Amino acid sequence: MSAPEPTYVAGFQQWKNLGRSVRKGVAGYQILAPRTARMASRSPGDPTSWRRLDRGEKPGPGETVHQDDRLSEAA
Repeated sequence: MSAPEPTYVAGFQQWKNLGRSVRKGVAGYQILAPRTARMASRSPGDPTSWRRLDRGEKPGPGETVHQDDRLSEAA
């Protein structure tokens, strides 16, 4: 059983880079982190016209791009 309050929290690759690993079968913690969102719009003044761009997607011709550290309510 894992400790109720971990001393250090890191992702798999971070622990691997530190030369650390967990025993096979031991449960881990989910790390909740903020997501960034890239939004695009043809008419930025209209709040309902914004759409979320998928990963790797480029905006269409004439679209304005806005990058935000929180999810838009319009998405």
